[in-house]
Amino acid sequence: MPWAKYEPQTLEQKTDLLRTFRGQFDLAQDYIYGIFNKHETELIGGTGLHPRIGKNGREIGYWVNEKYHHQGFITDVVKALIKTGFDILDLNLIEIRCNPKNVRSSKIPEKLGFELEATLKNRLLNGEIRDTMIWSMFKDAYQKSDIKNVSIKAYDAANNKIK
Repeated sequence: MPWAKYEPQTLEQKTDLLRTFRGQFDLAQDYIYGIFNKHETELIGGTGLHPRIGKNGREIGYWVNEKYHHQGFITDVVKALIKTGFDILDLNLIEIRCNPKNVRSSKIPEKLGFELEATLKNRLLNGEIRDTMIWSMFKDAYQKSDIKNVSIKAYDAANNKIK
């Protein structure tokens, strides 16, 4: 979450950041989403399908407020993003990268059928040196997974239903 190093931000700075996210979304450059409670009254986290790994792939990133841990929000969100990535964006690869020390985060790709391809040691990421696990799912593995049958509703920027 490169933007997190600038926290806390003023309302004006946060508004500019959200406008940037929206512009990138509308231009199909990056897909950043808020995660809200079921009444859509509280932001509880964020996620995205990020183009950090090349043209036919995306990286899923996620975070959730500590008081919402262990409630299945991230698992559900990641399933929806996997389906979106493979069925709507026609990707060949989706990755999840996380710090091996973040055990909760690493359980998500493991539970959803991603393959741990590598743990990179002592790499510079967002200004800090740390290890990074790289979990991958290719389209053929997705086609055989239960995630293929997950029901989602997807809309474009003009609120037209896609799926």
